[in-house]
This record gives sequence, structure tokens and C-alpha cells, in this order.
Amino acid sequence: MSQSSGDEVGLGAPAAQVPDHHDEPVLPASGDPPIVQLKRWVGILVAAVLLYTCYFAASLLLPILIAAFTAMLLNPVLRLLHRIWVPSWLGALLVVGGLLASLGGFGLLLYEPALETARELPGEMRQIAPKLRQMVQPLEEANKVSDALQTIQTTRPDAPRRVEVVQARPTLTEVLASSGETLAQVLAAVILVYFFLVFGEGLLRRAVTIAPTLAKKRITVEIVRTIQSDMSRYMLTITIINVVLGLTTAAVMWMLGMPSPLLWGAVAGLLNYAPYVGPVAAALVLAVAGLFHFDSLGAALLPAAAYLGLNALEGQFLTPMLLGNSLSLNPVIILLWLMFWGWLWGIPGFLLGVPMLVCFKIVCARIETLQSWSAMLEK
Repeated sequence: MSQSSGDEVGLGAPAAQVPDHHDEPVLPASGDPPIVQLKRWVGILVAAVLLYTCYFAASLLLPILIAAFTAMLLNPVLRLLHRIWVPSWLGALLVVGGLLASLGGFGLLLYEPALETARELPGEMRQIAPKLRQMVQPLEEANKVSDALQTIQTTRPDAPRRVEVVQARPTLTEVLASSGETLAQVLAAVILVYFFLVFGEGLLRRAVTIAPTLAKKRITVEIVRTIQSDMSRYMLTITIINVVLGLTTAAVMWMLGMPSPLLWGAVAGLLNYAPYVGPVAAALVLAVAGLFHFDSLGAALLPAAAYLGLNALEGQFLTPMLLGNSLSLNPVIILLWLMFWGWLWGIPGFLLGVPMLVCFKIVCARIETLQSWSAMLEK
């Protein structure tokens, strides 16, 4: 009996020393837990869905974004009116009405020059060829053959007569009537600007209550206040800078003898909302316009060179002096960001890209898990 017990004990002892591997969790080859990998794939899926939504819902999202950034631009003026006991609804009405009156008057002022430039563009494109003949030497022989064929055709007795068709210029009412969808988006943006100005403050305050914990509520309050103050200051400062740049460009174009100087000043100021990309586009437009209106190459390139000089002064001295380094962004990130949103939304994407990037940087700087992104965005 004792021998049997000893055998049982002897058999049982080694079995107790064998480790059981069946209950240990098996980690993936990458070393990350499954929950981390799942969160990563969910994040990628959410980002893909958001981009898909941004592309196909552009007609809905663009008026909302334009209205939001316009409200941030006008918020300092509304707060100034509120300090002198003007009600919010009346102050918002006055601010939006003043903005519409200013833009409407400026648009009427630029409508005729813009329409005249668009009407004369095909003829001026044909006139630019002799000025660039040295750059298109291989095409000269083809032009000579074409001219010879045209001469032979016009000397035939039965040659058909050339009839020139002159189109009547469309009126402003006809232009607005033909762009119904754009007009609807503009009207929606104007209404949203008013409601953002009147009810936006309360809406952002109530958004804080969505956060589940006190720490997250504190972070949400900080993000909301920073976006309100920094974005309002940024939008107002950039708009003032672009207006000054546009007026200065218009004055320089007038001194250089360019026709419609206010039109070129408006183009320069508007495109300056897209850093790096906008100034290059404005310089190219002014170079082409200079080739239209001047005979020598030096005089033709002088408007573009003058604008680039003004833009360099603005970028190196005026903007850093007014904005400082608080919202400085990496130029490479800006270019990549503008290329992406320009590809997704076209010209509105170029113009709204930098304000969206500034908001993204503000949010990343206040959330601990995203602070590495904020550091990467800085200059």
C-alpha cells in the first residue's frame, strides 16, 4: 500500500512541474495587443469614410465651413458692439449687413473689368504669339504653311466670306440666374453666418457638457476658447493683411499702367489666403496679363516682379510682426495640405486649407495623444 502511494506521489510530482501553455495569451507577431491593432484599423476606416464624405458632400460642407470661418472673422466686431450694449441679434444683423454691402459694392465695381477681361481674352491670346515667337521657333514653319493656305483660299473667287459673330455681353442678372446652385450656396452661407454669430457661443458652451469626465470637460473648454480667440485673431489679421496687400498691388499696377488695377489687386488679395501656392498663381496671372498689355518682355514681367516683391515684404515682415510665431506652421506640411484639399475641393479647398490646418493644430496641441502631430506641424 505504501508502495502504491509512493508510486502515486512519484507520478504526481513531475506532472505538477510541467507548465501549462494553453492558458497564456498569444501575442501577434508585431508585438501590439489585438485591441491596439483593432483601434488602428478602426481609425483608418473612419478617416477613409470622412474623406469619402468630404468629397461627395462638398456642396453641403463648403457653405458650413465658409460660414464658420466668416463668423470667426466677424466675432471681434460683434463683441465690440456687445460692449456698447447692442443686442446680439441686432449686432449680428448689422455686421452681416455691412459685410454684404461691402462685398456687393466691391463686386459691382469689379464686374465690368472682369467681364471685359474675359471677353478680350481669346483675342489677346492670339496677339501674344508674336511676342513669344522666339520661344516657339518650331511652330513658325507650321504657321507659315497655314498662312499660305489661308491666302490661297481667300484669293479664290468662290471663297466663302468670313462672318464675324459678336456675342452680347451678359448682364449681372443673367449671370446670377445662370448660377442657381452657387447662389443657393452663398445664401445658405450668409444665413449660417448670422446664426453662428447669434447662437454659436451658446452652442460651443453646451458642447462642453458632452465630455464624460471633468478632465475631458476642462480640455474641451480649453480647445473651444483657444479656437474662438486664436482663430478669430488669425482670420481678422490675415484678412487685414490681404486687404492691404490687394490695395497696394492695385496701386502698383495703376502706376505701371496695367488696365483694371483693382481687379488685379482683388486677385492678389484673394489668392494670398493660400500661402505659397496663391502667390505663385497670382504672379503667373500677372505675368500673362503683362504679356497681353506690354510690348517688351521686361515691361511685361514687371507687374509680376513688383507683386512678388510686395508679397515677400508681407511674408517676411508684416505677417510675422502681426501674428508672431504662435500659429507658425511647417511650409512642407502647408504645401501638402493645400495640395490635398485643392485636389479634393478645388479652389475653395486652397482658400480654406490653412484655416482648417490651424484649427487642427490647436486641437492636437490640447489632446495628449495627438501632441506629437502638433509638434510635427510646427515650423
